[in-house]
Amino acid sequence: ENEVIHPKLMWQLRNDRTNLSNDKSHRMNLSNTGLHKIQLLDIARILEVDKVDRELFPFARQSSSFIVQTLDKSIFFESSSELERNRFMRGLKLVVARLGSRVILQDNTVFDDFFSDVRVPGKKPWLIN
Repeated sequence: ENEVIHPKLMWQLRNDRTNLSNDKSHRMNLSNTGLHKIQLLDIARILEVDKVDRELFPFARQSSSFIVQTLDKSIFFESSSELERNRFMRGLKLVVARLGSRVILQDNTVFDDFFSDVRVPGKKPWLIN
């Protein structure tokens, strides 16, 4: 049986993170526990936050927050700065647009950019640097 694996945006809530490793790079010990995900092709909109609902997010900064919307849910994210938010939003919009356009055009190079035989496809993104 052939099963299509769709590229996903995955994240872990700050409270779900495991302890930082002892090495100086402060890499997280990530496991599949506590991971949240949405398929990239399910993303409908990526928006800056106009107003923060203080009952849900009492300490969030509007200037560094954004929302990722799918057809059935909205996910609130906060980055460490406005610059980081803008860079992440722009990058995510470009990735979603590139994937979507290649799928619509039936461009076979989509498999080179978004899929791989190895466990983690592609090169290390700039966000990890």
